[in-house]
Amino acid sequence: MKQIISLTTACAVLVLQAAVFAQDTDAMTHCVRFNHGRNSATIVGTMMPSDGMTDKGMTTYVVKAHKGQTLAVRLKSSDKRVFFNVMNPAFDVNRDNDLLYWYRPIKKSGEYDIRVVSDKYGDHLNKTCTYTLQIKLSGH
Repeated sequence: MKQIISLTTACAVLVLQAAVFAQDTDAMTHCVRFNHGRNSATIVGTMMPSDGMTDKGMTTYVVKAHKGQTLAVRLKSSDKRVFFNVMNPAFDVNRDNDLLYWYRPIKKSGEYDIRVVSDKYGDHLNKTCTYTLQIKLSGH
């Protein structure tokens, strides 16, 4: 009986550790939901600059879009090394990198990842970057 309780306890600890690990790795990914009757959202965020080796310096916003809609994204930041890119459901990154504005008709329904990146190295590693991200989804 003690072995069964110990095994159950060990499994519970592993599950809790896995849940905490999943939270840590997903901490920089946010699902964008529009308020009822709205088709746009404005997000104000801060991040630490990239260290060039981890996901630090990148925050992902996920938007569900349908074929025929239009997705527009605008990024504003006083920091010139903050930019974004968009990844479609087939995991193809848009060909325009280092974006501040992006506007495209949606050709494939699914989740679109908007990745805001702070590309700083060296002396700037401890400086927090602030940004405003505007997302608009039109149609349907």
